[in-house]
Parts: sequence; C-alpha cells; structure tokens
Amino acid sequence: MKKICSVMCLALISIFFVVYANAQNSNPATIDLANIPQNIEGIGSLTLVLEESLKPSSLSEEWMQGRAAWRESVKTSREIVDMRNLIYKLELNLQYISQSEEWRNFRAEWLGKIKAVSEIKELAKLLVQLEQNLRWTAQNDTWRQQRENWIKAANKISGDTQIPGKIEDQDHLLSSAVKKNGKSYSGT
Repeated sequence: MKKICSVMCLALISIFFVVYANAQNSNPATIDLANIPQNIEGIGSLTLVLEESLKPSSLSEEWMQGRAAWRESVKTSREIVDMRNLIYKLELNLQYISQSEEWRNFRAEWLGKIKAVSEIKELAKLLVQLEQNLRWTAQNDTWRQQRENWIKAANKISGDTQIPGKIEDQDHLLSSAVKKNGKSYSGT
C-alpha cells in the first residue's frame, strides 16, 4: 500500500511539473509582437496570443479539455493548411455570446474563407477579422492595452496599415448616433 501511494505521489508531482513547464513555455508575454516573423510562425504567435486573451467562459468546455494539445499544434505548425484549420477550430469553439451580433451575419462566409485561404497575408487578415468580432467581455481586461500592438503585428504580415476597431464598438457608436436622432437601432 505504501509503495502504491509513493508511486502515485511521484506521478502527481511529475504531472504537476509537466503542466507547470507547459504553462511557462506557452506564456504569450514571451512573444515579441514588435519583431514577429512575417511567416506561418508569426501567424502562430498571433493566434496563441489571441487565444490566451480569451476568458475561459468564452470558450466551449470541450475546448478547455483539448486546449494544451491545440496550443502545441499551433506552435509546431509550419503549413498554412494546418494553421488555417487550427484557427477554424478556435472559432468553432467560441461561445456565441463572445462574438458581436454582426458576426452572425457573415460568419458562414468567414468560415468558408478560412478553410480555403492559401496566402499568409490573407490568413492574417482573417485572424484580425475574428478578433475584431470578439466582444470586449470575452477577453481579459489587459487585452485593451495589448490589442493595438497585436493588430500592428498582424498588419506587418498582412500588409494592412489600419487599426480596425471592434465591431461591438462600432455598433455602439451607430446605436448612440441613431438614438440621438430619435430612432432605434438593434445592431442587427
């Protein structure tokens, strides 16, 4: 009995250290967004940072169970087809409440584009669109400070120069402007 307990304790300690080491190695704070490579590895870094910004409540329960394996796949992916499938999987595991109302209007189109994209520049643009349509409440409080640098890093890859706002903010501004004119706007 003592031997079984000793073996189980050693196994638990080993598991703890593996989990701890993986958590340390996957910390997005170690990703230098200012010097992000303009290749599939750069897209992977952006994807990891974006996923890390999401609150657990923004993702499905299934996601949380397979998250470590997904993150490892993103880190080791060197082909655009693999990366686009990983980003596709991330989107499929987002809770609807985590996304803007507008996202529902063009989600099917976006899913079709992500499955067919063959250019790194276009993949970066699609990743930005995904982020743009996340609600602020779906992401950690620190994302507001990180977002601009994340977008700039994505723009280095895509060739874009604009820093697009969140769709949620645009809906709010439109709703406020319409209300000032005495009308109503639901955002859909």
